[in-house]
Amino acid sequence: MPVITRDITVRSLRRDVVHRWLAVPEHHRSILLGAFDSVKPSGPGDYELKLRLPGNIPLHLRYVFQRVEEERGGRRTHIRLESRLFNGVLRYSLRTAKPSADTLVTLHADYRPVGRLTRLLDLSLLRPRLELCFGTMLENLSRSVT
Repeated sequence: MPVITRDITVRSLRRDVVHRWLAVPEHHRSILLGAFDSVKPSGPGDYELKLRLPGNIPLHLRYVFQRVEEERGGRRTHIRLESRLFNGVLRYSLRTAKPSADTLVTLHADYRPVGRLTRLLDLSLLRPRLELCFGTMLENLSRSVT
């Protein structure tokens, strides 16, 4: 199962502030805009995304807000990712960074390619493009959270 992990430090905002902001499903639209070629809301926290892979291959996927978690002292937001090429989960995990007024946000995506052809596409086309999208999503989060 492929795994993609990206981090960003949100400056001058405490972990609980960022966590409360991520807990609002409608806020995720501002995270997705600009990271994907098209973002279309389907409902609260449910977005249809379009992404062009190299070779002009279109990829349609859904980003579905699932739940927030505060168990074991952690702060996580869980997202479901769905497409015809893969299914997976994406989590935003929050930790207090030093100095203590900063928050380290880790985006962790696990996904399972569907079929043999998709496994081949994953290494050459899908994963590099998703890594760019996830990096842009974290930059958007850092700018959007209030």
